[in-house]
Amino acid sequence: LADEGRIRAATRPSDAPGGKRFGEFVHRLLQKADVEDLTAVAAKAAADLQVPTRDADEALELVEKALASPLLERARQATAKWHELPFSLKTDEGVVEGSIDLVFREGDGLVVVDFKTDQVGPDGAEEAAEAYAPQLRQYAGALAKLTGMPVSETIVFFLRPLVEVRQTGEGT
Repeated sequence: LADEGRIRAATRPSDAPGGKRFGEFVHRLLQKADVEDLTAVAAKAAADLQVPTRDADEALELVEKALASPLLERARQATAKWHELPFSLKTDEGVVEGSIDLVFREGDGLVVVDFKTDQVGPDGAEEAAEAYAPQLRQYAGALAKLTGMPVSETIVFFLRPLVEVRQTGEGT
């Protein structure tokens, strides 16, 4: 941030950029970007999470670039969308609970997006996304059962390289 007053962050160290606290900060910004002033959200979240200014600056830049992406433009044009959508589903194996970063409706199907702040390059995104495939299949399966709607796409969106990795498989 060019203007130091835009975000007043705590001076205690946070997780390294890409760590859990950094990721939580980014998710808060993405969740509220459509309905609240992003700078105000960033200031509050930085203080709440004790994210240093340099990390808050990086996160805000990532989110601003993500918001300009074709994927999030698709989400803005969707007939419905939900950020940080909680779910709970009883299965034969037990109860599956989670929170899906972004779900939006396109046509007759749902699109599931999982945001990641991992330090990956564009060439490593496909391989890195494989680690998240079971989680996305679980999200897709739960959504399909809970809503009766098909999940047409699951996407891991790596914010650092701004790379979308679409996945298919069970539940999609």
